[in-house]
Parts: sequence; structure tokens; C-alpha cells
Amino acid sequence: MSKVTITRGEPEVNVEIDYNNQEKSIRIQAGRGRGRHPGDTSPAIEPKQLYSKRLPISAEKYRDLIKLCDDGNIPEPFQAEYRSLPHSARQEDILPESDIDDPEEVE
Repeated sequence: MSKVTITRGEPEVNVEIDYNNQEKSIRIQAGRGRGRHPGDTSPAIEPKQLYSKRLPISAEKYRDLIKLCDDGNIPEPFQAEYRSLPHSARQEDILPESDIDDPEEVE
């Protein structure tokens, strides 16, 4: 029979494992996660603004998105975002060529 006991302390967490009467104890230093550590005075990095306005999508793509909204495939809380997307008939709907070939279909 196995048993795991976890004891949380400050600043450590102690894990005791008993597996088939073989005991093992592990002590883990509790961290602060991925956030900034207290006392860290380095400045936060702000991303650089690359565009002055939202880029338009093609009219075809916009029509497809609106149809998805009208058919109820896009939930109501998100529809306003899709309906407000800038779009243009002059905007081409072209994806760059991929370096990876699509897998062959198996019949």
C-alpha cells in the first residue's frame, strides 16, 4: 500500500512518500511562481506598438464570420467583436506558401 503526505510550510513544502514500506521524504523550496519576486526593481518590459490601427481582413472572410454569427456558431457574447472587424474588398485573402506538405489522404 502507498501513502503520500504533503505538509505545507513557509518557505518549504515537505512531501513524504511511503510505497511498499519504503519511505522517502522530499523537501521542496516554495517559489513565488512565474511572477516577479519581491524586491525585484527591474523595470517591466512594455511591448512596442507596431500598428496605428487594426488591420482589415478580406471581405470574403468577413462574410464567412458574419454567417457564423448569424447561424449561432459564434456565441452571442463574442459576436460584436467579429462584427466590428475592419474589412475591405481590396484586402486579398492569401496565406503564404507553407514549407510543409499536407499529409496524403488515405482511402
